[in-house]
Amino acid sequence: MLCSVLFHLFGCISSRVFADFLKLDLCGIGLGILGCYLCGLHLAFECYRSWRLRYETIIIGIMFIAVVYYVHGVKQYITRNIHVTLFVTISLLGILPALHWYYLHGGWSNHHVQYFFPKLFILYGILAIGALAYLTKFPERFFPGYFDILLASHQIWHFSALAAFIWWYQNGIKLLQYYITNPCNAQLK
Repeated sequence: MLCSVLFHLFGCISSRVFADFLKLDLCGIGLGILGCYLCGLHLAFECYRSWRLRYETIIIGIMFIAVVYYVHGVKQYITRNIHVTLFVTISLLGILPALHWYYLHGGWSNHHVQYFFPKLFILYGILAIGALAYLTKFPERFFPGYFDILLASHQIWHFSALAAFIWWYQNGIKLLQYYITNPCNAQLK
């Protein structure tokens, strides 16, 4: 979020500063996604460390490629739909380890899965609201002049990103508490 604040504060200085801070903003978004992934993978695959290492290596590699693209490939803001599409795609890749986690823990019959699996889809819903608002420019596109100061699509994007980070943090703490009270050897019997 700090990278985005810096972009919005200093991006108006010149076109070169704008481009440099846009890269910083995009890298910050990538690091935020990476942080969510790594925390989630670390906790979800606590009992399956070899799978955790595989998934963490894959996501670090994908995010490294994305950050290199943003640092060296971004020339202007025109490609914003490409940025959002890439971030949404990378985020949706998280469904694959989630389904694997679901399978490893015995599916819906496991109380642990019943409690935590839906929370992932709530997270995706929160992020979808922000991404859709950002991509469609809703509401200012349909009501010009009414959302110039408050509730513009870009603000909705930032609010949803912050809400998603808070949601992920709170549920990560609950998952950590679950693993502390239910160690792996007790779960896998």
